[in-house]
Amino acid sequence: MRKTILTILGTVLLPFLIHGQTVVKVASDNPPSEGNLNKAVTAAITAGTLNNTVFELEPYGYYVLTGTIGVPAGMTLTITAPAPGTTQATAPPQVVWSGTGGLNRDYQFEVFGNI
Repeated sequence: MRKTILTILGTVLLPFLIHGQTVVKVASDNPPSEGNLNKAVTAAITAGTLNNTVFELEPYGYYVLTGTIGVPAGMTLTITAPAPGTTQATAPPQVVWSGTGGLNRDYQFEVFGNI
């Protein structure tokens, strides 16, 4: 009986939990473009929506960080990508840094919250 009640409760609440997430599809950085992931994360931090935002990277995407991405205390950064496939077009995305930006070469992400 307890399992049945928990299952029903979970089924009813799950759509509300999923609905609270905003998915931002981050476009790959095509040369000479750089910093799309930086811009998307900074915009979410500024808007105060980082905790409810999921950043989805493109398969075989190329993301050039132009600065260290900082996650403030009490906030959560969620980055996802589709499961990799068996072809180059479905390969995992790459996150690299640019020598021209303000990126700390010791780490690409500075996390005081959760990642």
